[in-house]
Amino acid sequence: MRLSVLGSHGTWPGTAGECSGYLVTSGSFHLWLDAGTGTFARLQEHVPPSDIDAVLITHGHADHFLDVIPAFYARHYGDLGEPGLPFYSPTGFMDLAALLVSENGRNVMAEAYAFDHLEAGRVVEVGPFRVTSFEMTHIGVYSLGYRIQAEADTLALRVGRTLWSWIVPVLVLAIPVLGPGLFSLAHKLSSLLHEPMVDRLRARGRALRSLHRDRGRPRRSRRARGRGAPREPPCAEGAATRR
Repeated sequence: MRLSVLGSHGTWPGTAGECSGYLVTSGSFHLWLDAGTGTFARLQEHVPPSDIDAVLITHGHADHFLDVIPAFYARHYGDLGEPGLPFYSPTGFMDLAALLVSENGRNVMAEAYAFDHLEAGRVVEVGPFRVTSFEMTHIGVYSLGYRIQAEADTLALRVGRTLWSWIVPVLVLAIPVLGPGLFSLAHKLSSLLHEPMVDRLRARGRALRSLHRDRGRPRRSRRARGRGAPREPPCAEGAATRR
């Protein structure tokens, strides 16, 4: 089994960066695991769109699935792939995504992709891979993590905004046989770090908003800032009362 990291930025991509996505390969079979913004372009550095054999999505946040839409355009309208590509995900959000590209009410995305909705505990055979689903704790949506096995190799993907989200896939590939214990341990550690990471994301957003506001304001010279009506000292009224 071979793992290629297509992107690792959380929530939104930075400059020359991509959101979450991986390409998992065994033999000639290519599994696209999460499809965040920018990952479809990065995936094509490894394989053409026609060589994608299946798609596996963890949850319905845009930074984990949005690039399945340009991939749909390429395969359906650009003839860069056969219809009915196996597509595995939790239920719900892909129905909404399909509405964005429908043709006069016709679900054309369901022609390009063969949707299969997963739930925790379900095991599916995807080409050479045996995929087991686990329910994950995440912000606002039903999310799944996956254990992916192919012969002696095992890969686990944990959903979340923590360092463990990126360490676990690489760590597990280095271990020939994975028991449920390591996956559960990573899940627990990630949950402990989850809330602090949410706070850091919110602080990052506030800092960026402040930066953009400051950039839009006209700058005044020091001399100009010194002109105008004299300012009353903040405690002038209280000082007068005391006198």
